[in-house]
Amino acid sequence: MPIYEFKCQDCHTLFETIVSSATQLADVTCKKCQSRRVIKQISATCAHRPADSGQPAATGPASGCAARGGFS
Repeated sequence: MPIYEFKCQDCHTLFETIVSSATQLADVTCKKCQSRRVIKQISATCAHRPADSGQPAATGPASGCAARGGFS
């Protein structure tokens, strides 16, 4: 099941939620204020590279779920 990131238009909270089907996207409510006025956001993705690839590892808020403290 995909995890989507949303932004509440009322309280401006960003949150993630698991949505099991496309029809459930219309039923998403804000986890803080329970508003149904939410917008699906474009989320950053994360790809794992071999340690010897010479590429730096992603860190910070846009580096995926691990850097954000896990799932909500």
